[in-house]
Amino acid sequence: LISLISLPIAAMSFSAFGLYPLLSFLLACCVTFLILVAEALVRGRVWFMHGPIQAVIGHEDIGFRILVVAGGLLLLVQSFLVVEFIYNPNTDYVMLNLVAKKQCTNPQTNLAAAICPLFGLPLVSAEQYYLTYSLENLSKAHLLPNSTYGQCAILLLNKPGKDSTITARFLSRCFDEQGKLTDKLINTELLKDDQGFYSPLAWSEENSPISQQYFSDPSYSNRLNSRIKIKIATEQRLYGF
Repeated sequence: LISLISLPIAAMSFSAFGLYPLLSFLLACCVTFLILVAEALVRGRVWFMHGPIQAVIGHEDIGFRILVVAGGLLLLVQSFLVVEFIYNPNTDYVMLNLVAKKQCTNPQTNLAAAICPLFGLPLVSAEQYYLTYSLENLSKAHLLPNSTYGQCAILLLNKPGKDSTITARFLSRCFDEQGKLTDKLINTELLKDDQGFYSPLAWSEENSPISQQYFSDPSYSNRLNSRIKIKIATEQRLYGF
């Protein structure tokens, strides 16, 4: 009985810990196999080798019965996997990466032009995304006030805390529609709103030799340029600019 119920219980347990459905199922199979091995070592035989059960296994219709049982189990497993893919957000990463790998390895549709640049971005936490998004939009509002399609990229120089009010020191590089470059070293105090985004309480731009040293450093400059290129390429492919 334990070996029979161990497979679904173990699969659901591993899934509850956030593992992928396929990995959960494979680990559950390993658990069931280990239980059968333990039973064989302790009792000298496994449950399906007992007299009545062995007679059932030797029946002439055993092949058909196995097919029926296997089909039922397969249906249960498939149903479990489908439910996991629909309701478990942890499976979204698997599905999106499968789609991205297929589309970006051999692009043949317009979908590849839209999603491949997005998957070229580094993975960031939600908190880091909100902060980066806010700083890039604030940079554009301050440094490119008259630009519609200009883009800004930022690079944090400090590690802001997780309080509602934070202080950020960062590099900002912006390009307008004509390709004009604007570099600034910015210090700002920010207030987090209820949605997780930030608005400025204080804003100051440095024009010092230190700021020029930052932007002249290839390690900083290349990261900013890479971010700018990805943003521009994504906007062009999504909106046809």
